[in-house]
Amino acid sequence: MSKNTDVAREVIRHFNTLDADGLRNLVTENIKHTAAGTQFNTDLEGREEYLEYMRNLLSRFKKCDFQPYHIYDVADENTVVVEWTADFITDTDLEWSSRGVLIFDIVDGKVDWVRDYFDTEKTKSIYST
Repeated sequence: MSKNTDVAREVIRHFNTLDADGLRNLVTENIKHTAAGTQFNTDLEGREEYLEYMRNLLSRFKKCDFQPYHIYDVADENTVVVEWTADFITDTDLEWSSRGVLIFDIVDGKVDWVRDYFDTEKTKSIYST
């Protein structure tokens, strides 16, 4: 396993423990995050903006259980692609599962850009109730 893969796994560990502030040392100062077209629509840049977004997002859950089932480390591109499945329980006790892909660009051992792709229709239905 490469150091880039270790960084991606550590980010996911913080998602699973609902620990947004634990991400601080894993991301660059100018991190970009994209999750276009979702209930959590984001196109943001900067560590503090990203951490605030993650605090808000993770506070909506009692449980996040991301389970990577494929991890592709594209070492010459400093990119890690993670295919995942996850079970969630929201702060209002709604339970649901989803699948998706996270793409991490790594610079100097930290996440510089994360792109998040998942079932957008499912998140719309969960948060419209």
